[in-house]
Amino acid sequence: MTGIKRRQLLGAGLGGLGLLGLGAIGLAGAGWLAPRSHGQRAAADDLLLSACNDARGNHWIGGWRADGEPAFRIPVAHRAHAISWRPDRAQAVFYARRPGTELYIVDLDRGELQQQVSSPPGYHYYGHGAFSADGSRLFTTENAYQRGHGVIGIYDSAYYRRLGEFHCGGIGPHQLEFLSDQTTLAIATGGILTHPDQARENLNPDTMQPSLAYLDSRDGKVIDQFRPQHHQMSIRHLAVSADDRVVMGVQFQGDSSEILPLVLSHGGEDQLQPMQADELHWLGQKQYIASVAVDSARQVALTTSPKGNNISLWDLSNHSLLRSHNLADVAGATYCPGAEQFLVSNGHGQVIAIDARQPDTLHNHFVHRDLRWDNHLAAGPG
Repeated sequence: MTGIKRRQLLGAGLGGLGLLGLGAIGLAGAGWLAPRSHGQRAAADDLLLSACNDARGNHWIGGWRADGEPAFRIPVAHRAHAISWRPDRAQAVFYARRPGTELYIVDLDRGELQQQVSSPPGYHYYGHGAFSADGSRLFTTENAYQRGHGVIGIYDSAYYRRLGEFHCGGIGPHQLEFLSDQTTLAIATGGILTHPDQARENLNPDTMQPSLAYLDSRDGKVIDQFRPQHHQMSIRHLAVSADDRVVMGVQFQGDSSEILPLVLSHGGEDQLQPMQADELHWLGQKQYIASVAVDSARQVALTTSPKGNNISLWDLSNHSLLRSHNLADVAGATYCPGAEQFLVSNGHGQVIAIDARQPDTLHNHFVHRDLRWDNHLAAGPG
């Protein structure tokens, strides 16, 4: 398989676990935006979006202001997963968690559920999607489970009507993002065959073929694919830097005794590039990487490992581990370029800030102890 080059794309430390002590470390100073006075409605692009559960197990999708005050919280029947911010208006899409069949379209100015979309019969969503640059199209990762392969669904965002689908070159497409050319989609394809009648069971552990795939969103052509060194290294999540380096998180499906790199990157090389860390670090990740976020200006990536209770920061210039922090049940991650900081959530209601200029320190940003944040965060462009 030929390597996809950059010009082709553009053309087409371990410590104790537990909660970060609220008394020991103060709240982050300015937040990702300046907090507003009580009762003042935040602009839509001031919000931090996430799905969550409450202490009674109810499911919610919502938006929170910089000071942690809820802007809206909408009950939903099932757990949601990731969020896409629509680029041309104050609207966001929350995706049902695999094997869910719902898209929740939210008016961010009003904080109201505007529309709910269901997947076609025989399909379910994988929990992720991406808007075209003009906001006119939404591309979603889907499981055509009656046929046993993955597809990219195409929706007209005027009414969220499904226009069709592209084959994505594999089973289990999960997260996808556009490259800077705004036509090429980078797709994390996990390779795991599932069926909703068998919950989330891996039905093909011996024949998995995970990959990073590049797809032309104009015609559905798979431009190229790159496979990890082991066929059970399920590539699930990714983030794309401004210069089109794709950083991927792996969830290994094989023997627990195997030690493999769980964070990979690709930026035009002939093969995927593993991040460099010692065996102790990889063991501490418990074979599971969840969210990925990138600070393009500083060439730093952040990954979370809920099973390993760990946040890792990576130097993309030399593919090395920059810093490691422990945080219990860590979940979502996003980067806020205006404030030059990462925000990270966990299952204990905390949102943590990490200043990209001072990555050695964690700051408690805000906390809602009655909430359990779900796997992903999305910060607005403000």
